[in-house]
Amino acid sequence: MTSTRDLVRIALFAALIAVLGLIPKFDLPFTAGVPITAQTMGVMLAGLFLGARNGFWPSRFFFLLLRLAPRCFLAAAEASAFFSAQRSVF
Repeated sequence: MTSTRDLVRIALFAALIAVLGLIPKFDLPFTAGVPITAQTMGVMLAGLFLGARNGFWPSRFFFLLLRLAPRCFLAAAEASAFFSAQRSVF
C-alpha cells in the first residue's frame, strides 16, 4: 500500500524530471553524437531515493503528463531555448 508520503515524493520527483528536461542537452565529442541530458539524472535520482518499487512511478507519471498535455512541455522547452546562451543566428 502506498502512503500519502510516498505519493508526495512520487509527484515531487516527477516534477524534478520535468524541470531537468528544460536544461539543454550537450554532446561530448567522443560519444559519437549521443546527447547527454539532465533528465536522465532525475530518473536515476528517483530510483535511488524512492527505491525500485516506487522509483518507477515518477517517470510513468511524467510520461502520462507528457501524453496528456504535450503543448505545455513544448512551450516550456521553447522558452528555455530562447533564454539559453546557445542561440543560433540565421
